[in-house]
Amino acid sequence: CPHPGDWQAAEAPRAAMEFCTPLRVMQSGPRKGSLPPTLSFAALTPGALVFSGMKRSESGESIVARFHNPTSEAVSGSLRLHWPIKEAWKVSLEEVREEPLDVHDGREVRFEVPAKKIFTVELKTAR
Repeated sequence: CPHPGDWQAAEAPRAAMEFCTPLRVMQSGPRKGSLPPTLSFAALTPGALVFSGMKRSESGESIVARFHNPTSEAVSGSLRLHWPIKEAWKVSLEEVREEPLDVHDGREVRFEVPAKKIFTVELKTAR
């Protein structure tokens, strides 16, 4: 086996996605702005959760992030954004709000993702 432990401990789905989806780097000329040279727009933890995508909500008023838990156990996770989060909700695949999520430190939401389930959050940012 190329890794210690089972596929869940080795975060095999994440490693497979990273291998099959190489990073694309693009360069542009200098721009005006206040962002630092390096920045993490969003951070999903722990590694057992697999990021699927992020987009503007259908209403255009917030951001929707989707990820899934491929493991056979529920996983406690968090999503942290660079920009302040005003409000957050667990939403359905159709972006219907199901329940509010608490915002911690103004930039992070925490949640429990059931085993083998897709999880979608809507984030209303202060930006």
